[in-house]
Amino acid sequence: MMALLLLFDVKAGGCMKKILIVEDSSDIREILQTCLQLFQYDIAALKDGGQIFERLYSYEPHLILMDIRLGEQNGLDICRAVKSSTKFCHIPVILMSGNEVSQEELDKSMADYFLAKPFDINTLQDQLLYYLHNGKVPH
Repeated sequence: MMALLLLFDVKAGGCMKKILIVEDSSDIREILQTCLQLFQYDIAALKDGGQIFERLYSYEPHLILMDIRLGEQNGLDICRAVKSSTKFCHIPVILMSGNEVSQEELDKSMADYFLAKPFDINTLQDQLLYYLHNGKVPH
């Protein structure tokens, strides 16, 4: 039933919502891409944050789903750079990590939401629907 709802809910104004995945693990990146494409999202993916601003300009995503640990890069810092940009600050960023992250670090990153790995796909779906339609932090 949830999948059927997603098929109708992810479109706005007749176009598919675009999600940019930034994940260094090829296995996790592929699983996320496959799952989200099944739910009718338009997906682009990067293995690190080195090209994120170029991709933001060319792809214009509605949401960014990003791992915190990206090899030598830090998703918290990349998120803060995106959120500090006047051009891209409106894009919701969901950070994810299998490691502990302090609330202070998350606050400094300006991320819209944090998912602890491993996470339930339904939790991710709920957050995607929420941010792609409301753009507000849930209480």
